[in-house]
Amino acid sequence: MNKFFVFIIIILFYSCIDNPVSTDETSSSKSSISLSLDMSAAPQDVVSVAGLLTRNDYDSVKFSFIINDTKATAEINDLATGEWLLKVDALDEQKNVLYTGNTRVNVIAGQISPVYLQLDPVSGGLKIIVTWGNTPGIQPFLFMAQNAFGEWRVLTMNTDGSGFSDLTAGAYPIWLGNKDEIIYRLDAYTLAKYNMNTADIKILGSAPRLINFIRYSPFMNRIVCDYKVAPDIWNIAHMNIDGSDFREVIVDSAWTKRPVPYANSDWIYYQSNVSGTVQLYKVKFDGSQETQLTFENEEAAFPSFNHAGTTLIYSTKSEQQQSYQIIIKSLRQDVPRILDFSNEGEAIYPTFTKDDQKIIYILVTGPTYYDRQLWIMSTDGSEKIEITPRGGYTNIARPITW
Repeated sequence: MNKFFVFIIIILFYSCIDNPVSTDETSSSKSSISLSLDMSAAPQDVVSVAGLLTRNDYDSVKFSFIINDTKATAEINDLATGEWLLKVDALDEQKNVLYTGNTRVNVIAGQISPVYLQLDPVSGGLKIIVTWGNTPGIQPFLFMAQNAFGEWRVLTMNTDGSGFSDLTAGAYPIWLGNKDEIIYRLDAYTLAKYNMNTADIKILGSAPRLINFIRYSPFMNRIVCDYKVAPDIWNIAHMNIDGSDFREVIVDSAWTKRPVPYANSDWIYYQSNVSGTVQLYKVKFDGSQETQLTFENEEAAFPSFNHAGTTLIYSTKSEQQQSYQIIIKSLRQDVPRILDFSNEGEAIYPTFTKDDQKIIYILVTGPTYYDRQLWIMSTDGSEKIEITPRGGYTNIARPITW
């Protein structure tokens, strides 16, 4: 039987927005989605393809693909934005399911969302790979570090350690919406755009405060950041991508850092020592409903989400007890998964890969806090592989996946 490789693209067209700022962590926006599959290498016994979209508190959406020549297409209208479970079945003439697979899809109005989906055979040993972009399992990510001269650099590489590139001087790189362009902090105040194809740099503008840890919220079309108020005092704000319309969100006398926008909502997650020890919090973009989320005996820091926004990941540490952990917590379940790093050291900046199959993290190796290695592992904590780039880079920080 021939191998079956399918390329799937989900294009999300803006339809309407019933409420531009949600009152909870979901959106009432609606989108139409168009799916296109390349069937040129499909096995001959596959004659039809069916899809199913499911989501809690929503009606399931069943649909069939129309097969013409070497392509199969489907279109679904008036689909609520947010996270859906996509299931795809490949069937024979008798409507028997030969291959099946599912993945979570984050539907965002007006954006193109790549999806990686693996279809496994119902029986037998053949696998169907549904993918878009890079080789399955190998995905690009951005990070930052200081070179041998102490200069901050924007860096990129693939999750298998290949494709390393030192892009430009700067820090805190983020993707704005696709892999072709990134935004980063050129200096303490200036935001710039870098074209990954041409290496062209464009100055976007400046923020009125010294900013760090920028992240982009597609839902709000804003950049969130922390900004320096005084030594050891940082607060949270958001702004346009050019640094204009700078709006303060958290204003206090604490060390309030590392904001992360929550997918498809107007929530911001962050860490702060306002309670006396570093813990995780969330707050609305307008500064309301500030809520403490963790109450650990040790510090809880470096919050991040998987791309669907269903799972929170962060680091904890207790220097006194020499306890270091990575916590993985589904927002739908109360029991977290705990990965113990006490025998290895402090693991910081944990980040899910795009397909949620791996976790990239930084391991502090000492003797100073700036001596760090770059690692990747499976989400259960197994298969740890060091992918630290060569070249004398130190203070490696903040991996961001696309």
